[in-house]
Amino acid sequence: MDFLVHGPHDIGRLGLAAHRLREATLGGRQFIWETCRDGDHRIKQVAVWRWLERDDLLDAMMETTPTTATSTKSATATASTSTSATTATTTATATATATETDTATPVLPGQSRLSALVEMGSELTGHPGVIHGGFTAALLDDLFGWAAGSERKARNLGPANFTANLDVNYRRPLFAGSTYLVEVRVDRVEKSKKIYLSATLSDAQGRACVEATSLYIVAKPKLFG
Repeated sequence: MDFLVHGPHDIGRLGLAAHRLREATLGGRQFIWETCRDGDHRIKQVAVWRWLERDDLLDAMMETTPTTATSTKSATATASTSTSATTATTTATATATATETDTATPVLPGQSRLSALVEMGSELTGHPGVIHGGFTAALLDDLFGWAAGSERKARNLGPANFTANLDVNYRRPLFAGSTYLVEVRVDRVEKSKKIYLSATLSDAQGRACVEATSLYIVAKPKLFG
């Protein structure tokens, strides 16, 4: 791996020491970079861009207009009826209604975005010349984790985040010796703890080879106390 780009203008060299990069930006050991980073037959080169797309107006609208769920409890008392059918219909029942409004936590639009260029070597294959699907899933999971971490930190949600769900759809085979573009985005954040993401892995012709979605859960502070 030659370099990692944290944002559009911030470049850091992986060649200095991979563990320094992990500890400084990710906070721990990463499976992909620990096992697959060395040599031209593994991950040959990788570049990652990570940034936040802020929409302050949209955020403000989402935060001040939460979704509400209303439940109504009715107590009915019967009143005396009148000889007039119309009056009887109107006044036969007097209803006392108590309304309880439950204001749900808003769904916030995602801000974190990530793009990665990855050149894959021949030791990452399953079938000869074809990249193993398990490696692809693990790569996506790591990149999802980076994007979820950026979102969590930007919103000050908690100390860490963990994978709850990973759904990978393989559209085209990936080939050793080729470079692929991975585009990751946080779609939304629910209840300040659920981070929903999506990703597409495309080849040099712009064709979608792999599509994936993921759910990350923000850990409670007491887990790290």
